Amino acid sequence: MNALRRLPWQDNGKPAYVTPGDGIVNALADTMENMTLAQAEDLADQAARMARDSKANARDMRPVLALLAGAVNVARLRGERLGEDSDEERAQRDADR
Repeated sequence: MNALRRLPWQDNGKPAYVTPGDGIVNALADTMENMTLAQAEDLADQAARMARDSKANARDMRPVLALLAGAVNVARLRGERLGEDSDEERAQRDADR
């Protein structure tokens, strides 16, 4: 049996999982991940511009950084599906959330 896929959303504050496959939940997760990663490219450019702008402050940057953190989570999810994380590493990260 394949490992469960961690989804890009939570269920009552805890990680949500689904069996990998071609079902609607997996398709929705793929769509959400793709949208998040596409948005992350724009956000990375925006964050770089803001970092160079001496007038930008923490209040301006917080929303951008929060959205970028979401994109990092998507990258982790994809790494898990590629088998780059051990079950122990994944469990520890989930416990830290």
